[in-house]
Amino acid sequence: MRRRSPVILLAAALAVSTVPVAAASASSTADHSSAGQDRVVTGELWIAEGQTRTGSEITAMAVRDSSGTFVALDAESGLRVLRDAQVGDTVSVTLRSGPEAAASTVISGDVLAPAQDDEQDGQQAAAEDEAQTELSTSGPGVAGGLLDVQRAATSGGATAGVPHRTFVTYIDDAAVGGDYSEASARQVLQLGTDYWKRETRGVLSGWNVAAAKKWTRTSTCSVLSDSNPNTLYAVWGAAAAQYPSANFTWKPGGDTLVVFVPADCFSAAGWPGWTGMTTIGTGLRSGGFSFIVVGDEGTMAHELGHELGLGHSNVELGSTLSSHILEYGGIHSVMGIDVNGYSAPALDAALQYGLGVIPASQATTITKPGTSTVTLSPVSASSGVRTAMFRSVGADGAPVIYAVEYRDGKGVDATAAYAVPAAAAFPLWDPASTTVSYAPGVRVYRLEAGELAQKGLGSTTMTNPPAGGKPRTATFTSGTSYKDPAGNFTVSVGAVGATAAVTITTRAFAVLNALAKSTTTYGKKRSFVGTFSNAAATGTVTVAEGSKVLGRASVSAGRVTVPLPKNLKAGEHTLWVSYSGTPGATGFLPERGPVTLVVKKAKAKAKITATKSRLKRGRTAKVTVQLKKVLKAKPTGKVLVKVGKKTVSKKAKVVKKVKVTKKKHGKKKHAKAKKKVTFVAKVTTKKLTKKGKVRVVFTPKNKNLAKKTYSTKYKVR
Repeated sequence: MRRRSPVILLAAALAVSTVPVAAASASSTADHSSAGQDRVVTGELWIAEGQTRTGSEITAMAVRDSSGTFVALDAESGLRVLRDAQVGDTVSVTLRSGPEAAASTVISGDVLAPAQDDEQDGQQAAAEDEAQTELSTSGPGVAGGLLDVQRAATSGGATAGVPHRTFVTYIDDAAVGGDYSEASARQVLQLGTDYWKRETRGVLSGWNVAAAKKWTRTSTCSVLSDSNPNTLYAVWGAAAAQYPSANFTWKPGGDTLVVFVPADCFSAAGWPGWTGMTTIGTGLRSGGFSFIVVGDEGTMAHELGHELGLGHSNVELGSTLSSHILEYGGIHSVMGIDVNGYSAPALDAALQYGLGVIPASQATTITKPGTSTVTLSPVSASSGVRTAMFRSVGADGAPVIYAVEYRDGKGVDATAAYAVPAAAAFPLWDPASTTVSYAPGVRVYRLEAGELAQKGLGSTTMTNPPAGGKPRTATFTSGTSYKDPAGNFTVSVGAVGATAAVTITTRAFAVLNALAKSTTTYGKKRSFVGTFSNAAATGTVTVAEGSKVLGRASVSAGRVTVPLPKNLKAGEHTLWVSYSGTPGATGFLPERGPVTLVVKKAKAKAKITATKSRLKRGRTAKVTVQLKKVLKAKPTGKVLVKVGKKTVSKKAKVVKKVKVTKKKHGKKKHAKAKKKVTFVAKVTTKKLTKKGKVRVVFTPKNKNLAKKTYSTKYKVR
């Protein structure tokens, strides 16, 4: 999403329009129930993220059913529960709705695997009882490894001429001025198309308009002004309904819908400040939804960038690892702020590499610690090395990728905002009104590659603090350098002209690769398994939750396995993984980082018996259900019986039963008793009326156990 800030006047009278918010995508099937009741919704997930003029976040989440209807979700609870969901995942969420709620609160949720029947489910559960779940952190051990994964995913095997079938809706609202015509809407879309054809070297052939329709409606500005998830998706959905043959989706080959909102909405009372909003895709072939309010090249190109899977370009304003990051503050990138009257700059070279639109030879990856010298061609050049990438460590101890590029302010960048003299003292909109120099030079930025599922592949520009009466600097010229606050790397700039000579010095480190989110089930054996970027790593890895240590193990040959307790409660656990390098092991960098473990509820095993002679139409039947506990989770709760899909009994309570027996030795009874504990429910059905297979539904009281439907061998005849 793009937001325009209040006008900021620079020395050269630049008018700045800032650029907030993006989104993500997916499509679905929903089960609806009456208002105020819990309900289950199943389908593909859509996410849109934004930021208002005042800086507050806008996150819009929804599930879309097969008819195109959106069910809006409360973003705060949804992001918390569905942390592992990615674009295109089918999710099932339990919602609590209220008549006054703007969106439904997500009570629980899960990412679904392909459906399987009860027998398959039982076989899988039996196999999993003996399986060991690994919280794996293994991953690429080279500098560009993480981005190589991104490059393969987003490029989709594209080589040239990838088209996007596009449908355009332009709103005619008599209550506001600035309505787009079909011609003006097509012209704005063409600005974005031309930008991406150029920056992908022709891999993208454009967003080709298949149809364009006028939508006459009223109160457009006020309807969209609160950025309510219900409203945003409802308007998108209504516009999409005009094109029943289209396939609007994030998936490869998906269609694009662009809704042009009257431009005067931007200046209307109550408008939150965004100039465009788009769902985030996953690569060059993704489709999606867009709103466009302000029709310029920068906004249109920025929004189409989100559809391709790109996130925002930010700037880091601080000198420590906990420094402040200003979203959209990366003026060197089309995915940052848009400066009115200036052209969109060339796409970041590392993002071009991530999209797979430049040859690997134009991106150097530094894989070994020490000092490397690279000669960089300008980012807008068509040949030569245009970016150098290397791997280091983030503030949380997780591996991150840094990229270096040369912005010379020439070629296609000659008319970009950073190339003008005023960019040497550019005032930002953060609370401190920081002034930053974006003048031509060498740029160092961190790739935000881990947030593709929700925010896209973005970047954050590194800066040096003010010195000698000069402002904070986001680019580095001959004789200057950038040093990482933690001392992990330094980028020094030598001679600068047609090319830039750059020396990159990186510190050797041994750190767990790609700390990941993992999922397991209550009661299973599980271990934290980690591999290191340096196979010679030694030392100790400790896994803890809060102040409680869950396990500890020694590193051997660059690998460690830490057994974890089986009785972690169902839910999400943030485990802190700390690595302590062996004293004297020169070059090892002890690091620390979190890994998210989601423990799913377990399914209790059941033994079900019934009298076959009574399983006949016109009679009642008795069914006995005996449940086994999982670790310490007692299977108390209630059961009911179904024949086919029809419920044929009331809920019966599961009762704990204790049988005491005494061992006999000859004629004497041994004093020590033996206890056998069982959990049993006895269900009497109603008079049976239909044939069908008998199933038993168990609803547990214990929070570590999952609701389960059991298939039986019995049938009503």
